[in-house]
Amino acid sequence: MTQNRTNARSSGIKTLYTSFDIVETLAELDRCTVSELADRTEYTVSTVYEHLVTLQDLGYVLKEDDKTYRLSTRFLELGTRVRTSRLEEHRIRSTITSLAAETDDVVWFHVEEHGMAVNLYKAVGARGIQTYGRVGKQVHLHSSAGGKAILAEFPDDRIDAVLAEHGLPAYTPSTITDREAFFDEIERVRERGVAHCDCETITDVRAVGSAVLLDEASGSVGAITVGGPATRLDGDYYERELPDLLRQHANELELKLKFE
Repeated sequence: MTQNRTNARSSGIKTLYTSFDIVETLAELDRCTVSELADRTEYTVSTVYEHLVTLQDLGYVLKEDDKTYRLSTRFLELGTRVRTSRLEEHRIRSTITSLAAETDDVVWFHVEEHGMAVNLYKAVGARGIQTYGRVGKQVHLHSSAGGKAILAEFPDDRIDAVLAEHGLPAYTPSTITDREAFFDEIERVRERGVAHCDCETITDVRAVGSAVLLDEASGSVGAITVGGPATRLDGDYYERELPDLLRQHANELELKLKFE
């Protein structure tokens, strides 16, 4: 179960916590039996079965055979609706697709939700590498270039609140896990206008991120990130050329979202 739901259990509806624990565990396992799900979640077999049957009746779970269950594409439908309703998808896709073609690497677009970075869109260049990242995945803001770029747009007290809730866990030996060192890093991001991730999320993978103001009235912020092998994102290209190109595309996207 996630940290957010665990902390909120005292004020929420317990059966909903159970349902979402089951849903998220089923997503992790891909497909499984009732007993396997009960073992993983530590709920009773009868509790898991009752929730699965209800989710099946609602169309969110499929029963593949006499024993095996998996999630349905109803979640894809809901996720797609959420993604397209809050952002101008065609402008974002156009920007990251163009950037992926110019860099030959993988380009992501992220937003912040509940103090975490969420991968919303992805474009892959000719030499782009496939990592563990996927659309919809959440990553701690402090560990990624896009996350740092977003945090740098926040006031310090809001950053403090994010760190208090989620901490500074280490994804790799290079992840910044010291609070003072991280705030020093945020100041560098503010000065440079871009964020660097030097193998802090995935070993041997570097990235550069730039914030994008999505809505001036609300102050909502997203970020574009270009990532690739550390051997290729190196030297002047990593420190100056790629950041300049990224800032250019981020600024153009902001103008399109504001005026077009």
